[in-house]
Amino acid sequence: MKTSALGLFFVAGTALLTGCQSMTPPHAQPAVTTAATKASAAETVSGDYQLTTTLDNVPAASATGSAWVRVRADNAEQIHIQVRARHTPQQSCYFDAKATLLGQDDAHGILFETSANNTRTFLQFKEGKLMIDGQDRYALAHLCTGGATLAGNYQKSTTAQPSNSLS
Repeated sequence: MKTSALGLFFVAGTALLTGCQSMTPPHAQPAVTTAATKASAAETVSGDYQLTTTLDNVPAASATGSAWVRVRADNAEQIHIQVRARHTPQQSCYFDAKATLLGQDDAHGILFETSANNTRTFLQFKEGKLMIDGQDRYALAHLCTGGATLAGNYQKSTTAQPSNSLS
């Protein structure tokens, strides 16, 4: 009897697991990205952003300098990004690039990709915030002087950026 009960349990469990694998939850529908959605994504992220913290959660020293990122939509799938940072007289960054839309969803926001100092660099936009990070975070520091880095968290600005900081 034990063998038969164990066999029945195994068959029922296998059927149950197989049945669950073939089911598609209604909320797991594949995301459809259209040209209108892509244009909307590029336009949504356009704006000026100011550094709030580094990726190591070190607050930005707004009294000693500023870091601005300007994002402009070029077309439906590409943005132009400019970074101008002066943390102290010895620390500064200057970076211009085009970034391509990778995708968007509710969990991650809108994600663009570019290359900076030969490393894949990701621009994640979510809820008015921008996070810049790369596969090699330290490669982003080589674009700056004095130990500064492009990697960090930026907040979308509601005020105009200084006219001399971005051009």
